[in-house]
Amino acid sequence: MRLFLLVLLFVTMTKSEILQVVKKSERIMKPMGFESLVSTFNSTREARRSVVSGGLFSIVSFDNVPCMAMSGDIGTCYSQRECTNLMGTASGVCAGNFGVCCVVTPSCGGTVTTNNTYFINTGFPATVSGPLMCSVTVNKLAGASELYLEFTNFQIAGPTLGDCTNDTFTVTITGSTSSMTVPILCGNLGNQMYYIDISKATGPFTLKFNLGSTTFARSWKIRIVQFKTGDACAAPSGCSLYFRDPSGTVETFNYNMGQGELINNICINVCFQLQPGFCSIMLTENEFMLSGIAPNDCTEGDYLLANGQRFCGDTLGNGMLVVNQTMSSGFLQIQVCSGNTNPDMDLGFKLNYTQLPCPSSVG
Repeated sequence: MRLFLLVLLFVTMTKSEILQVVKKSERIMKPMGFESLVSTFNSTREARRSVVSGGLFSIVSFDNVPCMAMSGDIGTCYSQRECTNLMGTASGVCAGNFGVCCVVTPSCGGTVTTNNTYFINTGFPATVSGPLMCSVTVNKLAGASELYLEFTNFQIAGPTLGDCTNDTFTVTITGSTSSMTVPILCGNLGNQMYYIDISKATGPFTLKFNLGSTTFARSWKIRIVQFKTGDACAAPSGCSLYFRDPSGTVETFNYNMGQGELINNICINVCFQLQPGFCSIMLTENEFMLSGIAPNDCTEGDYLLANGQRFCGDTLGNGMLVVNQTMSSGFLQIQVCSGNTNPDMDLGFKLNYTQLPCPSSVG
């Protein structure tokens, strides 16, 4: 029991506090056996050791890496004290039980100073009503080149004739010289994502909801991550959406299980990471409804651009399309754009995609 208490104290105390305890507790420490204390610290392989006071004691330290929280969220491994200082919630343990999986959830008026947090509405998962303005400020982290937003939950009032006139969600990139702009979003964006180039931005960044007076139950939970160039999870430059799985689905914003409406004035690159030995993807129409006359009379502003050709109307070609890789970069992309009006309240699309092997690797 005494050993357990001392180990717990050393994990949470500062260096100066530990040295004071060592000086005052010398008689207690010697009967315990110093080797036992060191052995306790060495029992975890997840922790990285650093030596204090000439090697007398080993204080456990560990990297603040992502961890899977008991809540199902992706947290960050911190000490209990660090998690408390960040106003986070400890949800499980990490680093061989020396750390806690900390989930940080700033809300209206909050400031994000660390990586991997969740912006939530007040009282989430309870809903909120309008009118309301709610924002968080995100400080740019050293070396960050990309801001990733994962819409774990996103439900606000949808557009009218394609325009977000009721509720809006905006992202302001301060001090940016990048040509990448973030469109105004609204409606149901649950399980969607957005990558934003911040390599030439100074920050801070503002994520803001402006909710109107329309009667509607709103809620949101947005994971905020900053990546450095070369990080395994970073998207290629210029990609707003990035899919890594060999197969899956891609939807326009506010598709909302076929009950939504295409949002106006959006033009983004949708990218797919190709697995080794794969050179193209096959897009299969689940539902496709853009303005214009199928397959290629796309003068009204809505289109999907692939293989140098625009597609619009109520069908994607003959219902399927093979998109070929045009660059030797390990990924391919399509472009999806919407016009400045949606008088027919066109839905957008939901497409299934599957990667296809390179011809030389078949058989």
